[in-house]
Amino acid sequence: MFDNISITLDEQKYLELAEYIKDLSAKNDFLYGKYYKLLAYFSSTLPKDSIVFDVGTYRGISALALSYNEYIKVISFDIANFNIIYNRNNIVFKIGNFLEDENLLNASLMFIDVDPHDGIKEATFLDQLIKIGYKGILIFDDIHLNSGMDNFWKNATSYNSQDLTSLGHTTGTGLLIL
Repeated sequence: MFDNISITLDEQKYLELAEYIKDLSAKNDFLYGKYYKLLAYFSSTLPKDSIVFDVGTYRGISALALSYNEYIKVISFDIANFNIIYNRNNIVFKIGNFLEDENLLNASLMFIDVDPHDGIKEATFLDQLIKIGYKGILIFDDIHLNSGMDNFWKNATSYNSQDLTSLGHTTGTGLLIL
């Protein structure tokens, strides 16, 4: 499905996003990690007014990459208020459970990057999304980080899936289409 994908972005526009990052280490991660460019690429393919969920805000850099397409809305969820980016007009940060958000079924893409990366929470989220009838693109981070995540990904591949590790994060990036 995505074997021959070519990530093409407006480099100047991508570099300008880095100005929203307060922390130098995080800025370097953003600028030199192909992983964030993959997220920006997926954002760039979405139509105007699309909603994207970023689950597991942490530093907010994934939300920033997903905000590359300024015509979409990124809603970033975490259980604590921790991010190191300046406000950007098309990103909303929320503390709480993304599964309870009124926009859930309208999100065309979700990026899921939650600790402790043991495969249990990821499997629970996937099961709950299927149960409520979610239809869209799911991108999971760290699918090869450890045996728990490997097992999660092995079970998830019964769905329409693609391992994008060669284009994404060194510890694994997986895409599912529900």
